[in-house]
Order: sequence, then structure tokens, then C-alpha cells
Amino acid sequence: MSSAVDSSNHTTSSHGNILPKFSDYRSRVMLGDLPQDFLRIQLVESQVYGPSVFDHALEHDTNFIGYFTFSITEAKLIKNSGPLGLLRMDPYVRFQIGSISNETPTATGGGKNPQWNASYRINLFKGMERIYIELFDRRSFTEDNFIGECRIEIPQEVISGQTKLSWYPLMGRETSANENQGEILVMMSLMPIISDQSSDMDDVNLLNSSTGSSSASSPSNSVIESAAMYSSDDIRTIEEMFPAIDRQIIIDLLEKHGGNKDLVVNNLLQNSVS
Repeated sequence: MSSAVDSSNHTTSSHGNILPKFSDYRSRVMLGDLPQDFLRIQLVESQVYGPSVFDHALEHDTNFIGYFTFSITEAKLIKNSGPLGLLRMDPYVRFQIGSISNETPTATGGGKNPQWNASYRINLFKGMERIYIELFDRRSFTEDNFIGECRIEIPQEVISGQTKLSWYPLMGRETSANENQGEILVMMSLMPIISDQSSDMDDVNLLNSSTGSSSASSPSNSVIESAAMYSSDDIRTIEEMFPAIDRQIIIDLLEKHGGNKDLVVNNLLQNSVS
């Protein structure tokens, strides 16, 4: 395209369009360090909120069931990525419950045995009965590779207040690949709304208190005295699920809840979810 140069700071093309000169383009280029908010989405204050903002209103919603805690622990996969299954994968999980969706952090280098240990607290309403899970391999330069999926019906025992830790099979999508791709371990629990919050506050205070209790009984004595309510296996199971929680705190919670292991796990989950 031919153009004519005038004495101004612009170039005129043969079609009569005014085009800026190169020097004009250059003057628009930002030089130096980029600002801190470059290419970052800035949330206004009204968009930043926690789940507790709506708690009071939820108490009066007849469709609200309770606070559902969904924990994605780990997976055991059949093979790695690539034609011969030689490429080590970076898996992550995407899940949906009703209109709510989220995804875990990427288990970088997790391969066939990724671990996430990610927990999410979700306001559960009537009609939110199924969980749809998809597993992907994170790719840097191509589209993320689909690994497997599963659909989980929230068990009735979870709605009744029990904690359920179970493995679920992951299946492929295509007809030729519609086979078991591995399995995923998830934990589910539900805490219904309780008008009297004193019990929850006691649990929080118990978790935040120092391990030096004024109680005269030692951990071993506590197990002996409460043998009818819970066993040492119950304590060991909870310790394996929450290795960061002190043993004495677990014993105190078991005593407080009459040896109900599900209630103890539920309270520990609720206080560990950020």
C-alpha cells in the first residue's frame, strides 16, 4: 500500500486513511517496570466475602440442609499420560455440586498417585444430591488432558450426620476408553444448622486451648475411663485423619461427644476448612 508523508505527525495512505507515524506508536509504549496490578483482576470490596455473611439468613431458609464439607484426598490411577503411558502427570480435580463448582490445586508430579487433601465447605440445599467429579492432567502448552470422571450420590448416612470416607471409580468418556481409569478417595460430612452455637464455640475453644489441661486424668487414663464410649482404635483412626491435631484434644472431643467419632470428625473438619 502506497502512502504519502505530510509535515504533521501522521502518514496518509493512498486510501486517504490517517496512519500514525512510527514515532507516535513508540510514544505510546510503556517503558520501565510494570505496575503491580498489570493483567490482574481487582475485586471491589463488595465481591470479597466469606460464607459466614449469609449464615443468619440461611437459618430461616426452609430449603437449607446444612454445611456440607467435601474433602478430596487422593487418587490411584491406572496409567500415566502419553502414548505409552510414560509421561508423569500433574493431576487436578474439578467438581460440581448443583450450581457450585470448584477445582483443587494441581498435584504437580503426582503421576498415578496424586494427593490433594483439599477440603471445601458448601452450603447444601434441597436438590443438591449429586457430585460430578472430573480429573484432568494439567498441560503447559496444550489443552489439559481428561483422565476420568465419576458421579456420586450424597449418601443418606451423610445427610443423617455421619462422616463417610470412600473410594469411587473413575471412568473414561469415549466408547473405546469407557473403562476404569482408577479411583478417587473423598470424604463427606454434614453439619446441620443449630440455633444454639455454644457447643460449636466450646469445640473451637478446645482446639485453640493449650495441651496442658488442668484435668487430673492422663490420656491413657481417659481411654480406660471411657472404654464404653470409644476405643483406642477410634483415637488412632482420627489421628491418622488429622495428624496435626494433638492426641489429648481428640480424646477430649470424644469424651465431650459421648464417643461419637462422626461428630468429632465433623467438628475437626469444620474447624480445619479455611
